[in-house]
Amino acid sequence: MRLYFFISYEKQIYLQSATQSVMQSVSHAGDIFLIFLKIQRYRQTNRQQLYESTANSFYRNDDIYVHA
Repeated sequence: MRLYFFISYEKQIYLQSATQSVMQSVSHAGDIFLIFLKIQRYRQTNRQQLYESTANSFYRNDDIYVHA
């Protein structure tokens, strides 16, 4: 009886620590995924701003050449 209790207690501790490590891994993976999404959004925003500023400068240059 005591041996069975000891084994089940050891299994319980092992399962608890395994569950905690899995949950930590999932949490870290979630953090990494959120960082990835922020980087993607940042790149997309910068790309859009670069496109708009480039387009605006072309339009400004065209206006200068047309009026000149």
